[in-house]
Amino acid sequence: MVDAGLDDILIPYNIIGKTKLDRLSALSRRAKMTVAADSSITIRGLADAVARHSVEIRVIVECHTGGNRCGVQSP
Repeated sequence: MVDAGLDDILIPYNIIGKTKLDRLSALSRRAKMTVAADSSITIRGLADAVARHSVEIRVIVECHTGGNRCGVQSP
């Protein structure tokens, strides 16, 4: 998508693992990247990646709202 010229991309699921986070970080140098996160593990990985690569990645926190499917527990 970035190669096709899109410059603002939402990935609506968790990105986990160093290889994938490194690739996301590289893409964030070329486009505004936003990802969803529904756990502290995902947030920690994203925080480590942005610190390691000195990039900015936007995060949408997915909250559990009663559907019992996914998301962090909401208050």
